[in-house]
Amino acid sequence: MSYQEIRDRVYKVTVHLGYDLIETDDGKVKSKRITSSKTFDLSHLSREKAEKQIIIEEDKYASEAKGNPVVDRGMTFRTLSKLFMEQYAALNLRPKTIKSYSDELDSKILPEFGYMTASEIHPLQLTMFYNKLAKTTYKKGSKNVKTCSYSARTIYYQHQIISSIFNWGIEMELLAKNPCKAVKPPRPKKSQKINKAKQWNAAEAINFLCFIEEAPLKYLCAIELLLVGNMRTEEVLGLDIDDVQEKGVSIHRTSKLVGKEMIVEELAKNDPSERFVTLPKIVVNDLKKLRTEQKARQFKLQKMWGDIKKSDGKPRILLLTQADGKPMHGKTIYHWFKKQIAAYNRTKPDEEKLKDIPPHGLRHTGASLITLLGFQARAGSARLGHALASTFLNMYGAAQDIEDEMISESLGGLLLQNRKQEDAK
Repeated sequence: MSYQEIRDRVYKVTVHLGYDLIETDDGKVKSKRITSSKTFDLSHLSREKAEKQIIIEEDKYASEAKGNPVVDRGMTFRTLSKLFMEQYAALNLRPKTIKSYSDELDSKILPEFGYMTASEIHPLQLTMFYNKLAKTTYKKGSKNVKTCSYSARTIYYQHQIISSIFNWGIEMELLAKNPCKAVKPPRPKKSQKINKAKQWNAAEAINFLCFIEEAPLKYLCAIELLLVGNMRTEEVLGLDIDDVQEKGVSIHRTSKLVGKEMIVEELAKNDPSERFVTLPKIVVNDLKKLRTEQKARQFKLQKMWGDIKKSDGKPRILLLTQADGKPMHGKTIYHWFKKQIAAYNRTKPDEEKLKDIPPHGLRHTGASLITLLGFQARAGSARLGHALASTFLNMYGAAQDIEDEMISESLGGLLLQNRKQEDAK
């Protein structure tokens, strides 16, 4: 904000209101400063009074102009989202989140709003878009193709992405308002209870561990870390040989599939997922054996070993890798685990077969057994890397069938002793 005297006691006030963005043919975005000006003729006043009055007029005009910001009326939502991804997301979000945002923008959001002027998108258009998604069906699966519709969670995720882009645009003084604030998209159900069909009871877990006792060491360790260490798959894949300690493992990073590439990423220092997990001696011994094997493989391959580096430039030797030292894919564990369940079930009658659960179901199984063993939610929550103990309670607080039976027997034994004695007479 500034003013200048263009003639005797005639002033021009200029207020800065933001930037106009133009996307060129080569895909680059150029910025142009947006200003608003007004001329004030104070020649009827003495010079002393005019110089005082122009300061008052300057503040008044700036307040009026910024109350109704002049924003870029021609910038499309595609241009705004591109700026958001380049200038904010790339610097502040995790690679997996960036990939997820890009996929959702390209497949759903930009085909609908990309050509529209960002400042002219209004709440009704967003509401119509969410309603359209709710009625849209798509094909899922390659072998057993299913026709599915978008869930409330998926629709709400689109709303979160769009709202984040508009909020960033307001912070950068590119837009005046966020139309998402006037929209109420379908919200996903808050219930976080774990589906019992996606986990095993203690007997099933024990039977499976006995069945894979002679499995390749890296797969055996992966299963033990998921089930006994209550770890996430990406945490297991992110462990390196230095994370194996005398009493357990330290979790400092994750390894996730982003697009077609496995990305090893350090956890933030205040992330509750960064923790130490104590493990039984037998599991620690298996991890030490695997650590020794990985050291030998890396020494043998030398420069041919995977190109994952530590902060000091030295090669990072992950605990679970492909043969060449590159990060193992989560799908590798998934497919191996599914094959072992199928192999086990082929040898058993129907009543003894294992439920077909995903590898992450082992983490849920271990967590449910923590509650079954009577440990406090705070301890279980810390072990699983939850930020709040309430998350653990919400997810694993419900009793399993076996636990419910134990409760029933215990209450019956305590409260119905006299009736049992009378019935015996």
